[in-house]
Amino acid sequence: MKVEWKGQPMDLKSDPLVSHLHPAEIVLASTLRLPCALYLDSKRRLFAEKVSRMRKGLPFRRTDAQKSCRIDVNKASRLFAAFEKCGWLDDGLFEKYV
Repeated sequence: MKVEWKGQPMDLKSDPLVSHLHPAEIVLASTLRLPCALYLDSKRRLFAEKVSRMRKGLPFRRTDAQKSCRIDVNKASRLFAAFEKCGWLDDGLFEKYV
């Protein structure tokens, strides 16, 4: 889940929700300067939109991810790319929710 982002990574060690994230997700959220709550919210929204579009028989694209998240579109785009690269957006993982 490697992404590049300008600026210093955010220190999430004292974030109360850091225990809810996988170590790779902590690095991702830190790099994108997203507090854990905002990262988790964005992840849930992105996955919910993926399910919604699958139910309608529509493809899930980067722009759909950007619209679903309440964060900067560039950060949403990086989340989409990271999730897609590690296979988290594979249709098979969402079949049981459709």
